Amino acid sequence: GKTITVQTGATYNDPTHRKVVQYVAFADNVAGEARDHGTHVSGSVAGNALQGGTLGEYDGMAPKAKLAFFDIGQAGQRGLSVPNDLARNMFPIAYTAGARIHTNSWGSNTAQYTSTARSCDQFMFDNQDFLVLVAAGNSGGQGPGSVGSPASGKSVLSVGASYGTASSFSQN
Repeated sequence: GKTITVQTGATYNDPTHRKVVQYVAFADNVAGEARDHGTHVSGSVAGNALQGGTLGEYDGMAPKAKLAFFDIGQAGQRGLSVPNDLARNMFPIAYTAGARIHTNSWGSNTAQYTSTARSCDQFMFDNQDFLVLVAAGNSGGQGPGSVGSPASGKSVLSVGASYGTASSFSQN
């Protein structure tokens, strides 16, 4: 495929691309770093290995789906750069590109109803055909009340693991 350079803060749109119809270089412009969690999850969700035109064992759960990618990771950094108001600064961009399911494999260890959780709820209330999925967090070993924001939202679909030996599992 072709290589596109997108400046940090800019958005690239290509509704005809076979997989990535939008890339927002929010935090930086280093797309798809091989070890990034978001890149991995994108493959689990919508990967399509194109093995001779047939679906194969390396495809995601929705291999025919397209992606609108909002890059909040910073190359070489552990933390994320999350927009202040998701309902105004993140979700509308993906919605305009045609996204109706927005998966976010990140969150905080703050087990409260925060402004970030409220922002998810607000956008879904205003756009009834849009669903936000978020990670439950990695504090499940702390027991009840350990689901972090924005998974603490009222309308979000929170995704977590119930069993696992790795310390990074949500275990909720």
